Amino acid sequence: IEGGSAKSHGGLAQTLAALGRTAEADPSFAKAIERIGMDGEEKRVLYFLLTYRAEGLDKLGQHALAESLRQKALALLPKNNPGELGFQV
Repeated sequence: IEGGSAKSHGGLAQTLAALGRTAEADPSFAKAIERIGMDGEEKRVLYFLLTYRAEGLDKLGQHALAESLRQKALALLPKNNPGELGFQV
């Protein structure tokens, strides 16, 4: 999806990942993360995109990058209600 939105890249990435096409999903996860904002609801979406991409990278053997992304995701969690439930999953 050339020039697509964060939402379109994220949707494609999640679809590819669900089909087991992890290597194909990663560039779309990266684009979605690159294009997303950092405020409000976008912060919640970014958390999950980072987490999903990290899972895929682990499957691809890229453990150091996966751990780096997990740390970025954890830093986004609300301080007063940490954990995914802080985002009302």
